[in-house]
Amino acid sequence: MKKLINNVEYDLTAEDLQQIELDKIEVARVKAIDDAKAEKKASGKAKLIELGLTEEEVKETFGIWVI
Repeated sequence: MKKLINNVEYDLTAEDLQQIELDKIEVARVKAIDDAKAEKKASGKAKLIELGLTEEEVKETFGIWVI
């Protein structure tokens, strides 16, 4: 693999490749956290609706848009 710096191509070093892998792991970790938060939010919205709140009440009280 190569990297481009100031329009000059360089070969990636072992450190570059290691950092790329670490970055991929971090992106996956953050995505998993975001997905879990979204899932909890959707679950919470559904439970509020099941308790009898209207979509408008959920939105106004908790700032959660019901989809």
